[in-house]
Amino acid sequence: MDGQGPCIAGQHATVLGKQLVDYRYDRRWDLRMENIADRHNLPDAQAIADVAACISHLNRDFPIGHGDGSLVRQGADTYSRLCRGCHGVVAEGDATKAIPRLAGQHYEYLCRQIYDAVDGRRPNFSPWHIRLLARLRHDGIAGMADYLSRVGGGDPQSPHGAE
Repeated sequence: MDGQGPCIAGQHATVLGKQLVDYRYDRRWDLRMENIADRHNLPDAQAIADVAACISHLNRDFPIGHGDGSLVRQGADTYSRLCRGCHGVVAEGDATKAIPRLAGQHYEYLCRQIYDAVDGRRPNFSPWHIRLLARLRHDGIAGMADYLSRVGGGDPQSPHGAE
């Protein structure tokens, strides 16, 4: 797993379903996913819900890419200040509010998604969320992505790796 795509195994079904719908209706862009989410492959809401439920129960026990580790502490602080209130103490997300689990996500994927959101390539991000992410500079993004790739059991060396 090289971070070209997200780690979706174990993600909340509500988040997965929303993302599939967003791909289908041009609120999120990626040619690979747009083709998968079309009506030919997923003909109705039940098919989307079934796929999302199946993926949400997959095991997340596989290697995840990390940064170089030099900015993990800064990333933990940044996450705690800006993101913890919605995404949770250890980035576990909230299924009932369709807030994604960020813990254990690929470093490269997280960095790219933050830059894409700020640059207008993630139309399903709210303007409020984009303004929040736009406050981050390179080291803040790299540190937070590295922290998130390691948190929640993703790396025992992270500040909250054992949680």
